[in-house]
Amino acid sequence: MARTSDIDSTEKLLNVIRGQDQGLPGRRDKEKTPPSRKKTENISGIYKLKSTADKKRYTIGVDFGQGFISLAKTVKTSDGRPMLLEHKIIKYDHLTSKNSPEFNSILKSALHSFCGSFANCSIWTMVTAGEANVSYLKVPRVPKKQLQNVVYWTAKKELSFDDKDSVFDFELQGEITDQGIPKYLVMVYTAPKAEIEGIKALFSDIGVPLAGITLAPFAVQNVFRSGWMGHDEGAFAALYVGDDFSRIDIYHGENLAMTRVVKTGISSMVEAIADTYVEKEKKFKLAADEAKKILFSLGPDSEKLSRTDAGFGLREEEIMEMIFPVWERLARRLSVHCNITRLRWAIKKLKVSISLPA
Repeated sequence: MARTSDIDSTEKLLNVIRGQDQGLPGRRDKEKTPPSRKKTENISGIYKLKSTADKKRYTIGVDFGQGFISLAKTVKTSDGRPMLLEHKIIKYDHLTSKNSPEFNSILKSALHSFCGSFANCSIWTMVTAGEANVSYLKVPRVPKKQLQNVVYWTAKKELSFDDKDSVFDFELQGEITDQGIPKYLVMVYTAPKAEIEGIKALFSDIGVPLAGITLAPFAVQNVFRSGWMGHDEGAFAALYVGDDFSRIDIYHGENLAMTRVVKTGISSMVEAIADTYVEKEKKFKLAADEAKKILFSLGPDSEKLSRTDAGFGLREEEIMEMIFPVWERLARRLSVHCNITRLRWAIKKLKVSISLPA
């Protein structure tokens, strides 16, 4: 049985397509745009201030990881392309809470040192991709003045989100034919307002002006769109292996064609090593830090295990065998999504890149 909300969304969508435009929930005036779209100009920004941000000389990117803050500074060259001027990683005790005065002090000091004067800098950061939802919809081709409402009500019908808790936005990606019917392909996304407000509060508390918030997949998409990184007729798939989750992003041309979060990451490999080692060595327990040290000993520049470390004497092949099931799960998911994208876009060539935490 269909839910009442589904019926309401369907009826309102049909009314918009027929020209009986009812606008958006809670709207009795002539404004027809979703509340969140007043803050955003395109898909590259979940939150973007309407200010002189684009006129500032430098763009600063701020990324947060476990125990480090990554900063990047770019400037536009004469041909309009971005050029990387500086990149810096600031490490701190991973036990320091991001909600603590100590973290605020570290971030403020790092940004002051890196930026110099904030007057010349447009500062951007990211919300965790796992907190957002990116989907693709096919909507009827309607006049432009009706498009926003058609996309909105289609999303309300097919996706589950609450306007009170989420920011909603979309980007028109092109015209397609679906079973002989002309339609628009639209990328839509939602992100939790609480997460965005938390990030805004963090920068506000340290007196740093924030120009915008984006997602990592959108930031990489901008790399393609700016011409900084070339693209061919094929596709580019990126597997980012994070600490608690991994993300698969696939780009077709200069557009993000798909992004998925996989609940498998470094922590899964650490657990696999701990379980296998305990079973093999008949130990009662192996601490997470010890298992992590075994895993990271595989890196060419990482600290090697000493005689007093658990796992000393393990060959590289043995450690790889311990984490093989985790990589197999990731490879299987990557293969599935790559094949779906190839079939959808008739792609003959697809490049794959794998990245790990710093």
